[in-house]
Amino acid sequence: MSGQIALRDALSVLAKSSRYAVEVERGTDSVLQEYKEYLYVQSPVEEAFVQRLANLEPGEMVFLCGSSGDGKSAIMARHHDDYARRIRFHLDATHSFSPTENAVEALNRLFRDVKLTGEPLAVGINIGMLANYAQEGAEEHNDIKLSFQAFLQSDLPRADHHFISFSEHPKFLLAEDGGRSEFAAALLERLTSTSACNPFFRLLQEVVQEDDPYLHVNFRLLGDSGVQRVVIDTLLKARLFNDQFITARALLDFFHHLLTDRSYLFDNLFSPGDNELVQRISAFDPASQRHRELDDFSLRLGLGLSDADFEKYVQCLKEYGIAGLDSPTSYIRLFFLLQRSELGNNYHHWFASCFKNISLCQYARFWSLHKEIAATESIGASSANTLRKGFYKDTFVEALTRYVNRNARSLRKRHLLIGRRGAFDLAAHIEIHPDFARASQGASQDINYFNAFFTANGKEMPPVKISAGLLELMMRINSGYRPSKHDKSVIVILEEIVESIIEQALKSQSLYVYNNEHCIKFKKLEDGSIEVQGES
Repeated sequence: MSGQIALRDALSVLAKSSRYAVEVERGTDSVLQEYKEYLYVQSPVEEAFVQRLANLEPGEMVFLCGSSGDGKSAIMARHHDDYARRIRFHLDATHSFSPTENAVEALNRLFRDVKLTGEPLAVGINIGMLANYAQEGAEEHNDIKLSFQAFLQSDLPRADHHFISFSEHPKFLLAEDGGRSEFAAALLERLTSTSACNPFFRLLQEVVQEDDPYLHVNFRLLGDSGVQRVVIDTLLKARLFNDQFITARALLDFFHHLLTDRSYLFDNLFSPGDNELVQRISAFDPASQRHRELDDFSLRLGLGLSDADFEKYVQCLKEYGIAGLDSPTSYIRLFFLLQRSELGNNYHHWFASCFKNISLCQYARFWSLHKEIAATESIGASSANTLRKGFYKDTFVEALTRYVNRNARSLRKRHLLIGRRGAFDLAAHIEIHPDFARASQGASQDINYFNAFFTANGKEMPPVKISAGLLELMMRINSGYRPSKHDKSVIVILEEIVESIIEQALKSQSLYVYNNEHCIKFKKLEDGSIEVQGES
């Protein structure tokens, strides 16, 4: 069967825009169906959903919850035939059964029907529709509305109402040593396997390398375990720092772009074209980073200067199939892609330290430690010290203080600028400390953020959601960076945190007035009088 179709056409089943992809989804092309079915990997959320379907009792309901375009309907359609004889399916809760009713009315009728028949029910539903129905659903279904509200508020719904959420079964996971995605890794393993069972590999063997050199090399690169790890880490950065939603279809389209676009994989990874994921990933292009080693390499290459090790490396690249690189940009991207791999004399390893993402490593570490506190409902001395100093003191408090005091002339430690009057700076005292007792009860399972619990001048403050982007901004502020409008949403969150802390600082009974290096403290006493203390 494989010989009936060209490799690039077979790979089109990966692409979102391909006519082949559309035909395969409609089941109209038996030749391409083999390739689509071969690539099928069950996602974590689908595994949980199928397990619940297998155990769903009469009168029970299961809701597959997510966002638009995440594949809910595809998951439900895939298992419809296996369970349709005993379970009623409603693939998309945003749809109605007739043009005369809206989606809420359609759900009212659906719930009324299954309550009468006692059928188990499976519904694919968006989070937004859950909220709408909780507000607008019929009173006769208050039991379901209350379950929807409980789920949305992270409380426990009724025992016979089950919620399977994409957010609770993410494709990407975090650990203290970084991230991983068993789903993406399994897709890559199947796609690039050199087994005769892989129909794509069978087609690759039929292609003459000289006729399609990029495709051959890209397949070989993408089959390297070190390259796969770098690709998955890069996807994780897009997920965390750009809040990029990644569906199974988006992943397949991304892999199609890496393999079949107009250049080598390492250039395709950062050349956006029409691929949404690569458009986001291009922000992390290593060729745009400033490191002395990378700048020196670019300068030497631009001047035509070289060394024996690099010449040997270039020869190894030619033997591998990579030739004709004519810019530092392509070489730097190649070094980035191969940072975990072996090739030739491993010249690329000289630059590995340039590609270490400190922000991602720190985020994974702090996220994992907060999760550990909640899991054990306690915190060890080592973890407490790491969080107290590494995050709360040296990152969180330091960044907030620097940001608030960015226009101050000279303030003392733990003083926040609250206003200016001519030549005078007005400040208030603030003491911020981590609140591990609350942290042990409220850690997030969502990899997109962790909750920072703290007190300000002894008062419990609302938890702050620390995203990877916000943490990175704080680290940059502590390195001297001044935020601008280009920081978009994270600066809004930072402003909200600062506002709540300043509000608490203003409740202090003391006010500090600075004039250059001199400070005067005004303290309100219990009898209402003001005590003035001069401080040098």
